[in-house]
Amino acid sequence: MTINYLPETISEIGKDIRGIKHNINTTILDFSNGVPINDGTLHKLSDYYDALEDAESAFTGVPIAYAGVKLGGWENVSVAWCAAWMASISDVDNVYIPNGRYIFNAPLILRKEGQKWYSDGESRQIFKHHHVNTAFEFIGDASSFRTVLTRRNYRDSSDDSHDDPLVACIQIENNGIKFNVPVVIEHNVSWASTHPNNMIGGDPVWDVGVFVGCRVEVDLRECVVLGHHKFANVYIDVTRSALLSELKGWDNVYNPASVQSGADGLCMDYCSLSGGRWRYVILGAKFKSGYSSYGSDYLKYLTITFSGNPTQGDTLTLGEQVFVFGNTADFGEYTIAIGNTLTETLDNLMMVLYGASEVQDTSKPLFNSAAYLLDGNVITCVDNTESTSNFSNFTANKSSSVITLSGNTVTITTTDPAPYYDDVYGLVTDNRGGYGASDVTGYRMFTTESEYLTGRRVWEDIRTDKNHTLEGISAGAMWIDSPAANSYKRIWGQRYISCRFASYDPFIVRLGKCARITFIDCHTEPAERVIKKLDGTTTTDRYGSYTSTKESLAINIEGANASPSSAYFNIYGRGSNVFRPLSGINRLGGSLNIKGSITSGTGSIYEDPATLKLNGGQYQDIYFGDSSQAKKGRINYSGVVMGFRTGGSTGVNAYQTMRLEYLPAFNQSLWDTPYNLKVESSTGSTTIDSVTETNLVSDVSVKTKIGAATITEAQATYFRINQPIRPDTSNSTVATVGTSGSRFGKGWINDLRMIPPSSVTLTGNGELAFEAVSDTQVRLKLRGSDGITRSVTLTLA
Repeated sequence: MTINYLPETISEIGKDIRGIKHNINTTILDFSNGVPINDGTLHKLSDYYDALEDAESAFTGVPIAYAGVKLGGWENVSVAWCAAWMASISDVDNVYIPNGRYIFNAPLILRKEGQKWYSDGESRQIFKHHHVNTAFEFIGDASSFRTVLTRRNYRDSSDDSHDDPLVACIQIENNGIKFNVPVVIEHNVSWASTHPNNMIGGDPVWDVGVFVGCRVEVDLRECVVLGHHKFANVYIDVTRSALLSELKGWDNVYNPASVQSGADGLCMDYCSLSGGRWRYVILGAKFKSGYSSYGSDYLKYLTITFSGNPTQGDTLTLGEQVFVFGNTADFGEYTIAIGNTLTETLDNLMMVLYGASEVQDTSKPLFNSAAYLLDGNVITCVDNTESTSNFSNFTANKSSSVITLSGNTVTITTTDPAPYYDDVYGLVTDNRGGYGASDVTGYRMFTTESEYLTGRRVWEDIRTDKNHTLEGISAGAMWIDSPAANSYKRIWGQRYISCRFASYDPFIVRLGKCARITFIDCHTEPAERVIKKLDGTTTTDRYGSYTSTKESLAINIEGANASPSSAYFNIYGRGSNVFRPLSGINRLGGSLNIKGSITSGTGSIYEDPATLKLNGGQYQDIYFGDSSQAKKGRINYSGVVMGFRTGGSTGVNAYQTMRLEYLPAFNQSLWDTPYNLKVESSTGSTTIDSVTETNLVSDVSVKTKIGAATITEAQATYFRINQPIRPDTSNSTVATVGTSGSRFGKGWINDLRMIPPSSVTLTGNGELAFEAVSDTQVRLKLRGSDGITRSVTLTLA
């Protein structure tokens, strides 16, 4: 029934009528034509109506016939579902659900903009204790209601498949809808007890609890969703577009059109989610293979192709900003560290690019006008849609033999390389989910593990190679992964505060393509436990509290109870930060700009002038690892000497040795630049200034300089080498180890391998050589003291 101008208080429908004010149209969903629908019993239409026409007359506009086809006849349709659908298409703004349990056997689609659904009584689920006084309970196998709800997959023709169809208990298909009614599918405990290796096989079949079809300002505050939903308890879609036709519901009715193609303003405050493969997901579009953004982003572009790893001093100029590739420790803010591989170098470049883009320096309008996409070994500069500068004026330059530009200026084309195929309009500009999903809030959102009544099971095991970036659907508490048409080219601006994310599955919080996602004082669990999979086998493997990829930018986690694993959490670009105050482990991605000073104990770091102030005695220790370890460094300001302690002794004398080591991250040779070497032994020391490869091996009598008649093996100071020794590639064929007149005395080699030439001419008496005559013969040569060379040829089996 409908009540207009509802009084301020109506005692007969309860004291807690949330959000309902006078002068607002409200319908009260308690009885329908005298039929009780809130007693936890499935009331079928056949119990009260003799013919389909009678039922359709009582529930005008409700798709009873469509539902009946899928349920084996109109007679089987739930009366409670009919009443709810009728309320959803009425002209009322508010639907009030009194205390009780309403049994549905068909999905409910909400299409009225701004309609609000309120439930009576407490709606909260804490661990396995359900405080749910009111609920919509969905029963049965709903697979016959499945239809396409999303457009994640890219399609460039009618031959390309749609997304897999899904069925949702509640499907929200308009903006501004508020829904805080608990949604439940019950767990079949009796069935599970007799099927220990398939705990959920006897449960009702529903894919999603609450589905939000890419709509803005949806409010799920205080919503409880319980049940083993096959995909997610709550699924937020970000794949609609105003340029595409709307999808049809299972009732063959097109969903309402709206310009906004995103999920902005979603409210998930005080929600409780439990049981689904995923408890909460926000998922967006996938692009055409080989592209990292919408095809329209490639209508104005400039590409930068790398055929190999840059070398020291190579430069790349983007707009006003110059980036220098370097392999020394002399790094500036825009110096790109050269990695061991091109992939590592490009990762370093993108990290600096993202950081520089974030600054939005007003003196660099051309640089700021571009967004930067990495596709393999190609960086594509495209229009930063939020910049006030004209990207058409963007320029680029380079100084490198391995970098190729598509041009020094932007290429403009009218051919969209990646349009999207729509069944109604054909090929159109791809803008799926362009609005993104910003201003999403989750406050005290509560998710529990995948089981919510009995057992402790996981939906799916972790990959055997534990590569979290290649996981498919998998399972967990939260998953965010979606592009958007903004300067980040991904959804951004979401905040989760004081939430609990729990999962026995491979993931807890899984972050993909997203940016500026903030977690404040959120709790994640569990850690390592022995869990059963649905097939009955056990596992303990997890990816940890938070996972992210190179597509996850500016992820901020403050007050975490558990730090992410470094193997699965990527601190990449634009400053992703993890602050865990209780553990003392904090990670900072990007630069830290100090305005003032940082002070701790007796030491300080000052911004201007750039000063590291170490208060104390004549020296300060720098520990590598735990302070109880022997290996640590010392700076002695008396004489400005730095030393490294390598042994177990203590005292000042323990720091008089410096070890020089190869730095593989920057490909730095030991001889790149001269340095001063202090040589020490137990009997004395000396310093060789400006050491180079030449003067180190020249005839310098170290033993004379340190005042020792002889140096025993125990007294000598060694170069310790724990990296490969190799000649420079430019002269590898002429480089030698020792000479005929200056030879090493002894050599111990575990594994000696040679590639001998086919012919060798011996020039010195006593020389021995091998020749590789053929694939089956080796020749051994020796030049005797008489100057005659003799040989023997060995035949190989």
